[in-house]
Amino acid sequence: MDNFDTQKQYEKLQSATNAAEQRMFAPEPEQEIKVQIFPDKSVSPAKFIPNQTMPGTFRAHPVTIRAMRADIFAGANNELF
Repeated sequence: MDNFDTQKQYEKLQSATNAAEQRMFAPEPEQEIKVQIFPDKSVSPAKFIPNQTMPGTFRAHPVTIRAMRADIFAGANNELF
């Protein structure tokens, strides 16, 4: 079984193009947004839940937080993907 190389997958994702041969991702962020994410084991892995007690922050499972890469998050219309 092949080892999963995260760096190779990241580079492949960054070089992806659409049907018009345009890059799907900007090489540099167009805008930087700071988001606070707090660990909460009651949240399912791979999910981000708005924090009701602290508006503007999110809760996520600790495993999800450890797996995050800051440079692959994309936002549109103030939504987090």
